[in-house]
Amino acid sequence: MSINGIANDQMNTAKDISQHYGSLIIIRRWIGAGIDLAVCALLIFFPHLLGYEIPYDREFLMWIPILAYFLIGECRWGRTVGKLVTGTVVVDGHGEFPRLGQVVIRTLFRVLEVNPILAGGIPAGLIAAMSKYKQRMGDKAAQTFVVVARDLREMNIAESKAAVVPREPK
Repeated sequence: MSINGIANDQMNTAKDISQHYGSLIIIRRWIGAGIDLAVCALLIFFPHLLGYEIPYDREFLMWIPILAYFLIGECRWGRTVGKLVTGTVVVDGHGEFPRLGQVVIRTLFRVLEVNPILAGGIPAGLIAAMSKYKQRMGDKAAQTFVVVARDLREMNIAESKAAVVPREPK
C-alpha cells in the first residue's frame, strides 16, 4: 500500500504526507474554501431570509455562528463542510484533530488569507502552493496540515499494522 506512490513506511506523519502533494491539494483546498464561504454567507444572511432585521449596532453578532462553524467543525471532526466535500481534513503534526488554540489561530489568519474582499483565497493559495508542506500562513502558525482523509487513514492503518507486526531488523 502507498500514498501518492510513496511507500507507507516513509509516511509516518501528516507532515510526511503533505510534502508529497502536488498542485491538486491546492485545488481541493480552494474548492473547499469556496464551499465554506458559501456556508458562511448563508449563516450571515439566514436571519434576513427569515425576515429578521438585525440592528446595525448588533451586526457583530453575525460573526458568532461563523466562528463556531470553524471552531466546532475543525476541533471536533477536523473538517468543515468544504473539507468534507473535498475529502480533506485538517490535522496536527501527529495526524490528530487540531486543538482549540490551533483552530483559533487558523481562523484568525483565515480572515486575512481567505477574505473575499481582499482577493479571495488567492493569497492563501499562492502561499500554500509555494510551501514545502502545502500550508497557508494560518497552517504554519498553528502547526497544522490539510491532508486528503484517505491518505491519513492509510497512514493510520500502516501504523496500526506496524504496532501488531514488528518490523524486521535491517
